[in-house]
Amino acid sequence: MTQRARRRRRRLRDSGRKKILLALGLPLALIGIGAVAGAVWLLSIYDSAPSLASLRPITNGTVSKVYAADGSLLGVIHSDKIRQPIASDRIPQDLKDATVAIEDRRFYSHGGIDPSAIIRAGWEDLTAGGKPVEGGSTITQQLVRNLYIANPQDTLRRKIIEAHLANEEEDQHSKDWILTKYLNTAPYGTNEGASAIGVEAAAETYYSKHAQDLTLPEAAMIAGLPQAPSQYNPLLNPRAALARRNEVLKAMEQQGKITASEYTDAAGQDLGLDPGHKYSRIRQPYIFDRVKQELQDRYGVNTVQNGGLKVYTTIQPRLQEAAQNAVDSCSVCYSGGGPASALGVVESVLVCVVGTSARYPPYARAASSPTSANATTSLPADGPPYGFAVEGPGS
Repeated sequence: MTQRARRRRRRLRDSGRKKILLALGLPLALIGIGAVAGAVWLLSIYDSAPSLASLRPITNGTVSKVYAADGSLLGVIHSDKIRQPIASDRIPQDLKDATVAIEDRRFYSHGGIDPSAIIRAGWEDLTAGGKPVEGGSTITQQLVRNLYIANPQDTLRRKIIEAHLANEEEDQHSKDWILTKYLNTAPYGTNEGASAIGVEAAAETYYSKHAQDLTLPEAAMIAGLPQAPSQYNPLLNPRAALARRNEVLKAMEQQGKITASEYTDAAGQDLGLDPGHKYSRIRQPYIFDRVKQELQDRYGVNTVQNGGLKVYTTIQPRLQEAAQNAVDSCSVCYSGGGPASALGVVESVLVCVVGTSARYPPYARAASSPTSANATTSLPADGPPYGFAVEGPGS
């Protein structure tokens, strides 16, 4: 081979190498530029997030309660959200451990975000064909979403801002504060048109007891609800709720929060539901409705439904029952039908009962007419036939 041929062959070989390098280098350069641009965009969104101090928490409110004079509950006034916040020492450790085990197992070791959880969730979603199957949000991220982001959209921008707020929340509060706040703001299912917000409302809804009295399997069932409250609602889907509860129990065992024997015992129990009616049952409905209307006239519907008021009436349930029995046995009636009698006391009304008929709703005449037949006291025509006092939340 001549020298000229060798030079030509070398030029062709070098040209081929350059083409290969160019073919490989251009995409890599574009990827690098894209990565840098993406990182710059991500940081700009992160830095543009508002500070926690500038945000007002979303108001979920607190139910208002109406009590009789003896301290017994006449009824609860609420909106479409039922929420009764409780302190950390009233939340059982099993419920805290169950929540961390299933929602954020590295909660006590990471900051506002958990990079390993994000990578793991991304891989699970990728292997599932792009379908989201596992969340990477920490408890702190979920808390800031519950507190500050109304109607959250599943966008990268929202998640970046959420991460910024979560890191700031971690800087300002302890892990116990964050977990307690989360357990008081997470959704636990909707029943009869009202959503249980927080573990106290959930415990009363599903087990007719306070959160602090929950057993291990009960706590595990409730801890499993926030990820998909409708899907795991035990009143609507008991089979799914049972499977989810046992998944929570297994996570607790794997993380050393319960022993193998405790897991076996708890997982072998049924759901043991005892649906509560604390938030729907009303005693003395006429009096309750009159108090509710009076409160709304004074303070407005939103304050009454979400303001956490404690309302103490002068009604005495024991005397109320005796008076009602006396009125029910009364034989004096109007010729045209209607209320026959009313009972009461001067100044501080302890009871308010009248006879009823198809023409008049219960108590209506006694409340509006101070001269009803057999009335033993005069009641103001323009005011309620009872007395009550109101305390604000935290009083």
